[in-house]
Amino acid sequence: MGYNIHMYVERQREDGSWERIPDTKAPKHPYYDPAKSADHQISFDKPRWCVVRDYTLFGRLAGIGDHEVIPIAEPKGVPNDMSLSIAEEWTTNQDCWHNASYFNAKELLAVKDEPLRFKRYLSMKNYKEYLNTGKIKLPKNYFIWEWPKNLISNDEMERILSLMAFWDGTEYYTDLLFERPDIKLDMHLWEKIVPAMLAIEPDPEKVRIVFWFNSTW
Repeated sequence: MGYNIHMYVERQREDGSWERIPDTKAPKHPYYDPAKSADHQISFDKPRWCVVRDYTLFGRLAGIGDHEVIPIAEPKGVPNDMSLSIAEEWTTNQDCWHNASYFNAKELLAVKDEPLRFKRYLSMKNYKEYLNTGKIKLPKNYFIWEWPKNLISNDEMERILSLMAFWDGTEYYTDLLFERPDIKLDMHLWEKIVPAMLAIEPDPEKVRIVFWFNSTW
């Protein structure tokens, strides 16, 4: 299963209401590459409020895609005061959308330089190795799409591992929090979209992204 993001930008008017900023004000599509074919140019040589399909970024924005990334905040849903145009987009196919949220430019800038934090889920074997070595050893190409079942605390995992003679055979998992400064997000959101937002509205609390996802099979 995969995910697509649907992103929009809004600016707050003087009366407190929000208006949608059209794609014509956006930076060029992040997939645009002038070295590629004419068909590619037709598809991507245009402005668009969007980001690449980076599951680590999706995890950072809304806890989806890479479920181990600690999100900026848990998804907040769509804002109650969003612009009519975006509200219509939301209600048109609402049953298919999920993990909706929004951030203003100030909130995005506040986390721009933070190292990524992860919650890694370890099996009994992996956690025992971690206790013995202080290192996390996982299978090659390890990636998690959903939270594992039978998730327990570190203390409970250590209790079970110390009493293996009484283990009931259930495979348990526990989690660890850690930083990964070596993993980098695609920065189009911060390097292109946020500056374009602030060029439209200099007050970072009065311009925001609104977004949600759909699943693909």
